[in-house]
Amino acid sequence: MLVDTVFGSINFSEGCEFYKNGSISCGIVSKRIHIDTPIGDIVPNFSFEDGRKKHRPSLEFFENGEIKSIYLEVPMYVDTAIGKIKAELVTFYKNGGIKRIFPVYGQISGFRSEEDEYLLAEKTEFNISDNIINAVPQCVHFYEGGALRSITLWKFSPLVLPTRYGDIKTTVGIEFYESGEIKSIEPYIGTKLVIDGKKRNVFDINALGMHADNNSLVFDKEGNIISWFR
Repeated sequence: MLVDTVFGSINFSEGCEFYKNGSISCGIVSKRIHIDTPIGDIVPNFSFEDGRKKHRPSLEFFENGEIKSIYLEVPMYVDTAIGKIKAELVTFYKNGGIKRIFPVYGQISGFRSEEDEYLLAEKTEFNISDNIINAVPQCVHFYEGGALRSITLWKFSPLVLPTRYGDIKTTVGIEFYESGEIKSIEPYIGTKLVIDGKKRNVFDINALGMHADNNSLVFDKEGNIISWFR
């Protein structure tokens, strides 16, 4: 199916959906094409032969025609405000800014495990407010203005973060204020911290598998704990 898009006319093989105004919502491209996007010249995913790729749209669009997400044929490094990050799936805000980057985005099935996907991921260095954080991200989320919002981790690669309450281990992730300070952490199961003179459990036993956008242990910009899971 030949469809007009902001990138010109594109042949979609299947999965085409449309908004009520007639503009395309999403689709899977039928062959290798190169398109110029906010993250550079890319090839949207068109092949599913290896059994790893998720059967999801190659391209998604907002109702006004602007790009909403791109599933790449081959991962590439994308420039962000905090450096280059490997990307296989990228989502966008309506203003064209990057919203989320998924460094690997393959299918988890009876033939491919979560650990198989993790082994394709890479350790990435994040420089936030003069602090260096080395992590293996499952998803990197940005504010609309470009600042880092959160890093969601692979559970196989925990991160230990120093705070004024001691080192805190997480296998879920960390959230930041737009100005760069730590906003919240999802503590590892069993974590206890001394808060207001009392040792308290600060972990959420149901947090496994969640994203790191709104974690249970919350800090103010000065590093003081202001709320925790109870």
